[in-house]
Amino acid sequence: MISRSTPCSFCRSEAGFKIGEVAYWDIAEANVVQCEKCRQMQLDPMFTEDEVVAGCIASHAHEKQKLPPRWFIKNNKRHFRAGVRFAAYLKSKGIHPRRVMEMGPGEGYFSRALATMIPGLEVVCVDADEQVAIELKRDHGFETHVGLVEDLSSVPDNEFDLIIGRDFLEHVIDPARVIQNCHRLLKTGGHLYILTPNGYQDVWHIYLRWKLYSDKTDLFGNHLNYFDGAALVEYLKQSGLTPVDCHQEGAKTFRRGAGWSFDPRHAGPPPKRLPHRDYFFEPGNDQPVSVEDVLPSPVWLDNAFFRKLLSLRYTLGHLPSLEFSINRQVGHYISCLNQKT
Repeated sequence: MISRSTPCSFCRSEAGFKIGEVAYWDIAEANVVQCEKCRQMQLDPMFTEDEVVAGCIASHAHEKQKLPPRWFIKNNKRHFRAGVRFAAYLKSKGIHPRRVMEMGPGEGYFSRALATMIPGLEVVCVDADEQVAIELKRDHGFETHVGLVEDLSSVPDNEFDLIIGRDFLEHVIDPARVIQNCHRLLKTGGHLYILTPNGYQDVWHIYLRWKLYSDKTDLFGNHLNYFDGAALVEYLKQSGLTPVDCHQEGAKTFRRGAGWSFDPRHAGPPPKRLPHRDYFFEPGNDQPVSVEDVLPSPVWLDNAFFRKLLSLRYTLGHLPSLEFSINRQVGHYISCLNQKT
């Protein structure tokens, strides 16, 4: 048990169990601490806003500079297909949003699919990286806000029918405040959808590095938080967001040993501490692929009948993930659909 420098975001406890150490580029270092009360795992001390934004910009630029265009095409197509399936999922739940906010939308193709499958849908995107916002407006025409979701004071209350955070909540400084802000921004009856990694599997490489070698590893993917699924659902309920469909899904990483195997191969590598200032955007070199490389032919998008066929095609062509109780630590992802009541 150690005393924390930064209280737990969820329960404000100032004590916890140290389970590892990380290096964040050449910007900062921190412990990973599990709260003694609510079981959530976070960095301690938590990084500042300037540190997080600097790391996010460096990570985005690093991807754009180092990964080939075919990787972006494949990844963005995957997100578009997921968005098409999610539109069908919403319809199956009787959810028909008109105004949606996506937090940390990446390249924007998940929301682009929603806007395609739900004609007239208004999409607003929020990201801490100004370059991401520029690309979202240029490529998709989305309304964008640059900044942290913890600080969206300029957006009025009761603004959205649906708020989406896919692979997002693990990146924020204060996840409890983000959830509280989502409750404020949702209309009564609106929905919050969160998809975030199972923290016990996500943190395993950090824990093993510390357990086996008493050493740090690099912070993977700018993950500042590692969630216990049941505790996350309980906090959502306490925040006025009633569970509609909450579960864990996907067992591939668990089968490979994440969360339970002490094989040294699962431990994170020694930290590289890459200089973050070496990765930045150069004018005219910020677009590895075009929108046309990713989207299906317009014949699939411009006609209601063909959009239904497209949805059927993507649904039948996708092997469904195994689903598990939110109380188990088997699934790779925590999936939560909650409603503001």
